[in-house]
Amino acid sequence: AAMFVGFPEVGIGASFLLMAMFIINLLAQFVFIAVTVWVLSVDNFEGYVESVREWRMNTGHNYQFYDPGSKTSLVQRVCSEAPSLEMSTDRASMLSEMNTYWKWPDEGWRWGSM
Repeated sequence: AAMFVGFPEVGIGASFLLMAMFIINLLAQFVFIAVTVWVLSVDNFEGYVESVREWRMNTGHNYQFYDPGSKTSLVQRVCSEAPSLEMSTDRASMLSEMNTYWKWPDEGWRWGSM
């Protein structure tokens, strides 16, 4: 519709209105894009990698938290999202939240370093 601005058939009032609506549309799109970039480009897991690495080495693989009943370490229970975690539920919920957005293609176990 903005390409018809200035034609005599449209008229001065309609041309002014079309131009105003075009500018409002551009501003609305700019605001939408700006909000999207500012909100969605924030890294929600910033700093988690180092804290998870420390937790894994100091707590997750500690022999005190080994479960002889299931023969699993705390890390294995957290990674398998075991429903009966007695501790480290914050790590389990963080893992669950991360897996909501970033899943491995085969949904399998990941062995090795982080």
